[in-house]
Amino acid sequence: MEVIGATDTTLIRIIVVESVVLGLIVGLSTTVFVNIVMSGVFSLLLNVDFVPSPDLMIIVIVASIVIMCFSSIVVLSKLRNINLNLLLRTD
Repeated sequence: MEVIGATDTTLIRIIVVESVVLGLIVGLSTTVFVNIVMSGVFSLLLNVDFVPSPDLMIIVIVASIVIMCFSSIVVLSKLRNINLNLLLRTD
């Protein structure tokens, strides 16, 4: 990434921050979607109110962030073996 002036440390920081933000967005949207669907299913089929667990919501959000960070670090380690100048050229 020397072509654009970024060091390896800068690149890792950018990717980890991006992964945390995307993981947070995915975790929150998944939690909201599941709560909406489950409350509908419980109320229509079982005639019971669905009460979401805050602990489970936090676990889903944290798991989403961890999975996103892990996958981005794995991809980053694979990209080190590729000549990045070939990927960034704009012919």
